[in-house]
Amino acid sequence: MALEKLPAGASVTQFSISTYNQMIDVINWWQREGRKTGADPRRLFRHSHLIQVRNDSGEDFPWLGIVGLDDILYSHSDDADGFRYKPAMKGELAITTAYMGRWGIAWEPIAGGEIGWVCVAGVTPAKMHVYEDVPGYAAVRVGATGTDRFWPVADSWGGARVLYRESGTGFKWGLVRIGDSHWQRSFELKDALTPGSNATAHPLDSDGTADTTAAREFEVYDAIHGDLRSPVGAKGFAHWLAGSAEWEIISIQRLATKCKGLVKGATVSPNDFTVDNVVAYNGLSPVADAATELTVKNTFSDDADDNTVITFSWNETDDQWEEDDLACDT
Repeated sequence: MALEKLPAGASVTQFSISTYNQMIDVINWWQREGRKTGADPRRLFRHSHLIQVRNDSGEDFPWLGIVGLDDILYSHSDDADGFRYKPAMKGELAITTAYMGRWGIAWEPIAGGEIGWVCVAGVTPAKMHVYEDVPGYAAVRVGATGTDRFWPVADSWGGARVLYRESGTGFKWGLVRIGDSHWQRSFELKDALTPGSNATAHPLDSDGTADTTAAREFEVYDAIHGDLRSPVGAKGFAHWLAGSAEWEIISIQRLATKCKGLVKGATVSPNDFTVDNVVAYNGLSPVADAATELTVKNTFSDDADDNTVITFSWNETDDQWEEDDLACDT
C-alpha cells in the first residue's frame, strides 16, 4: 500500500516510527552509494541497456540516431567506482566496418563533445534507410555521407532485428532489437574472383536479383577456402568476421574446371588450340556465349582439324586451360 504523509499535529505512532526509520535507511544508503557512483538519482535505477556516451564525432548526434561505440571513456584503473557503477564510452559516426556490431541508438540529442544516453541493447525506436520493403535487420551503413551518416540501413543482415517498420522505401521509422543479430548475406560478383583474393559484389534482394546501387557494393574475400575461382555473376554467401573485419565467402558458384568445345580452325603442333562452343562439365561456364573463344594448351603436341571436339581442364598452378583429349586426332 502507498504510504501517506502525516498531517500537521498528528501524534507519533508505531507505524510512523517504522516509516521514519525506513526513510533514514534510504537516505543513509543514498548518501553512501551516491558518492560511489556520482549518479543522478533519477538515473540510479536506469536500465542496464543504457550507457552514457560522449560524442567525439565532431558532429551532433540526432535523437534516435545511430552512434558508433568506440573506446571506453575511462578505465577501471582511471576510476574504479565510476567504471563499475557508471560505465561510459566514446561515440563516433558509425560509417566504417569498425562499428559493425558496435553501435547503439541515441536516446536524446547529443551535441559534439557532450555526453548523453545511448541504448546499446534491447528494443528501441530507430529511423533507418530502407532499400527493399521486406522484413530484416538494421546495420551500419558503411561509407555513408550527408545525413545518411546518422541513421542505420535496413538490410538482410545486421546487428539489430527489425521488429516493426513503416512500409515502403526510403527513410522509415521502426522498432529494432539491438543484439539480435544476423551476420550472413547473399551476393553476386561484380568482378571476377581469383583464389585467395577479394572481389566487389552486389547484395541480392529477396527475389535473388542483384541490387547494383553503387552505395551498396561491398568486398568479399576468399580467406577461408583460398582456392575459389568464380566469374562475374557468380552468386554466393558471405559471413562477417569481426577479427578480420571482412566479409568472408563461405559458399559460391565456382568456375568450371573441366569443359569441352570445338577446335576453331585446323591446328598444327606445337601451336595451342583456339576453342569455341564451350560447354562446362562442372561449375559455371568460363565464357559468356558460344562465340567466345578460349586458348587451350596443346599438352600432347597434337594436330587437329577444324571443329574437332576437345575436352580440357583448368591448371590452377600454371593458370591456363590444358588439353585432356581430342575426339579424333588428324
